[in-house]
Amino acid sequence: MDTSMLESEIKRRERVNNHAILWREWFKVFLTVVGAKGALPVPFNPKLNFFPTLTITSKDAHLSALYKKQGDVYFRKGEFMMAHKKYTQCITHAPAKSDLLAVAYGSRGIVLCFNNYMEDCLIDIERAKKHGYPNSLKAELFMWKAAAMQKLGKKKTLIDRVLDQASRWLRSDIDRAKIIKIRGTINSIKLSEIKKLKCYNLDLTNDALPPLKSRNPTVPGLSNSVGLMYSEKYGRHIVATQDIKAGDVIGIQKPYASVVKMNMRYNICWHCKEQTWTSIPCDTCSQVVFCSDECKKQAQDNYHDIECVVLCQTMAFGMRESFYVALRLVIMALKENNNSFENLKIHTDKIDNLKDPLTKGFIEGKLDPTKFESVYGLCDLSSSSTANDQCVTYVDAIIMLYYLGKKIELFQEDRPIELLSFLISQQSFVLIVKRFLTLVQYNSCNYSLLTSKRSLTIASLIEPSFSFFNHSCCSNVIRTHRNGNLAIIAIRPIKEGEQVFANYGAYWFWQSREDRHKQLQRFHFTCDCEACEGDWSIPEVLKTPEIVKNKSFTHGGPYMNKELLGILHEYITVCTYALAYIKLNKGRYHVAKLVGDFAKFLNKEYKNYNNQSYEVFRVGKFIEELYMLLEKLFFCLSGKIDYPPLE
Repeated sequence: MDTSMLESEIKRRERVNNHAILWREWFKVFLTVVGAKGALPVPFNPKLNFFPTLTITSKDAHLSALYKKQGDVYFRKGEFMMAHKKYTQCITHAPAKSDLLAVAYGSRGIVLCFNNYMEDCLIDIERAKKHGYPNSLKAELFMWKAAAMQKLGKKKTLIDRVLDQASRWLRSDIDRAKIIKIRGTINSIKLSEIKKLKCYNLDLTNDALPPLKSRNPTVPGLSNSVGLMYSEKYGRHIVATQDIKAGDVIGIQKPYASVVKMNMRYNICWHCKEQTWTSIPCDTCSQVVFCSDECKKQAQDNYHDIECVVLCQTMAFGMRESFYVALRLVIMALKENNNSFENLKIHTDKIDNLKDPLTKGFIEGKLDPTKFESVYGLCDLSSSSTANDQCVTYVDAIIMLYYLGKKIELFQEDRPIELLSFLISQQSFVLIVKRFLTLVQYNSCNYSLLTSKRSLTIASLIEPSFSFFNHSCCSNVIRTHRNGNLAIIAIRPIKEGEQVFANYGAYWFWQSREDRHKQLQRFHFTCDCEACEGDWSIPEVLKTPEIVKNKSFTHGGPYMNKELLGILHEYITVCTYALAYIKLNKGRYHVAKLVGDFAKFLNKEYKNYNNQSYEVFRVGKFIEELYMLLEKLFFCLSGKIDYPPLE
């Protein structure tokens, strides 16, 4: 079967529930008509009388075999990243005790061997043996195992033992000829050499985030240098309670929830968000992977026992990314309420009836970022959104509640449930789910990692303590991630009484005011920050090397501070070599001292440059980029296809 036929057959089997996508579209149209007429007629489309019947096959041997064949095609082309993904999909779709499981582990191990991931290669090869790797292929498998051990510098006696095992499975001269060919292939593999790159003499001893100097008594995770305030204009927002220096850590907190982006779910552990080459599948569904049995168990205990089947069912409707984050939040809220929507409604009603907007979602006078109340407290019942947004959110809330309800036995009917009767009987619960869907749209943030080419978003995060930072196109703090925590760090001096602003992705020195406002429309506010009110101009394209070459500022005059010039020289060197260094050494590049140098410069010289200086804000952005270098890199195996492909 050629590539096009494979792709066609896979898509045909993957899209067996395409009628569910149509059903969702019909439902949105229906509600739009209802909204326009202000009445609730009998559905004009008979197909909306009942929820659609879905064909859900969590483990599919035929589809698994197709992914294996597709992986083989990519492997022969040298597209190892895509081959790895397809073999992983073969693993996730393979039924338990299937030969496909063993063969896919073996094939994925060989891909890893080709790309110098020898320890990971050995892990997959052992799994292949454990799951019953076919006897006819064992000689080849043991050859690859011996090759990985040799590259890792294992003892010769151990390698000879593996080679003896390979010899025992040779059945004919044909097999021996094949092994000779494989040995030649192994010897010809060009592996990346681990090298130390020359760079500036930076302090490489400490790349950890500085600790919080104090603890906020009412908003855990934040420093006492900031406080939570409320006003009609800004809602809840963060204000400096003392002078803050550039580089100061304002907050460190583990997210309440984090959900892997759907196009990354076969590369990233569904629970801990680590990139994994040797992932293991869920026992039930075929949609997620885990890096270890421990993560798999924690996910199962905390949310995936409910999420598993509901995820497979709702994916059939072609949902937005935010839907799966909201699904996780609703499940976690249910877990805190004994899997009872009735108990959840009692709690949400209490929060909705609170009169003080400043402390909404608080427990005993403070926020508890580990409890669902802190997340639900982010719901703004008066928030504005378009009629279309309201319609889409309402439809998605109904779909989520229906399949969640079936899982937790909210209703007992075995027969098909009529849509209109469901809407009438479950209306109050639909509204709860709808609020979680809405709050995700306004309060989730992205978790990104660098690749050798670009920044790559791998997950969405919900962190209640950090949702109070409003947007500014000339923000004074950045978000960064470290060891599973989200951190807020000042990138310029902040005076006592000033509001502390984050950035939602619209920067004044990269976009015009018009473009920024278009980008921010989904948040349903018009930014009136200093850059927008003053309509700060965008300088002509000016890259950092050109700044150094010209030794001039675009707004601060012709004089280039010698101290900044030296730091920028180091910055250029780090950014030139860091990604290559990380890629070759499969680890972090330590740049903590350079971050500190930029922060010291801002604290010392900030007062000497007007607020519209491109370079002052750009130095803040440099700090953000350097913190990304301190994060783990997302690695890609060799191949020409851009990764990840859109799904």
